Amino acid sequence: MDRPSFRVAAKTVSLLEPYVPTVYSISAEVIYAETTGPTGPVGSIGAPGITGPTGPNGVAGPAGATGSTGVTGPTGPLTSGSGSALVQIYSTVVTSATASISIQSFPLSYSKIFCLCSFRSTDVGTGTGLAVRINDLTGPYITACRYLVSTGPDDSNTISRTLHISNLTGAFIGNMASNSLPTGTYSFAKIDFPLYGVTGIPKTFSSEDVLMSSKFPADSLYFYWQKYSGVHFWNSTGAITKITLLPSSGGLIAPGSRISFHAEI
Repeated sequence: MDRPSFRVAAKTVSLLEPYVPTVYSISAEVIYAETTGPTGPVGSIGAPGITGPTGPNGVAGPAGATGSTGVTGPTGPLTSGSGSALVQIYSTVVTSATASISIQSFPLSYSKIFCLCSFRSTDVGTGTGLAVRINDLTGPYITACRYLVSTGPDDSNTISRTLHISNLTGAFIGNMASNSLPTGTYSFAKIDFPLYGVTGIPKTFSSEDVLMSSKFPADSLYFYWQKYSGVHFWNSTGAITKITLLPSSGGLIAPGSRISFHAEI
């Protein structure tokens, strides 16, 4: 503790005033000097305050770079649309000589069906005719056919004529390639059956049959080609439920011949 200090009160006396004894008192006031004590320990952390409101969203950042192209997905199923699509409903390759090939039990809901075929005959003559029979029924099948044949080196021996044929076997399409022609020579035919599933109307269908060979039988000096373009009429109002391809005369369908049927949806 520091040493105490004293203060004495004084009074001014005038000489002209009567003397009056004055009693003085001395008071002592203890004055202490203040000193800073040591720093106390740090108090514990107070509880967290409440969360303030969410601030506004920041501005959008720039667009990222374009990623790489993904792999191509699988092809989707065929569906009907503004155009048309094809579906194969039958296909075969002849492995032994046969008298006929038939297709049946196909849907009747397609807009049309058509046949694509390549034929060779077992006949060694000038060729075997190709016919189409419907629903196993005999005719008469009436064919109006434009027939072109050329056997000359410069088409000098071209024959052109129109055939009107009524046949009970089937509609005449053209000729198969003769077995006397070089190996691998086939005739090619396309036969269209529009409105095949419609009932109440007769059936009309069309065909194209072509053949080209490096030589005519027994002659290798020039090419041989022929073409048949036909329109066919079958006077029945039932739906076509079975189609048979068969020779119209002599010979059989030779091995290696191919037949396929397709539908347009």
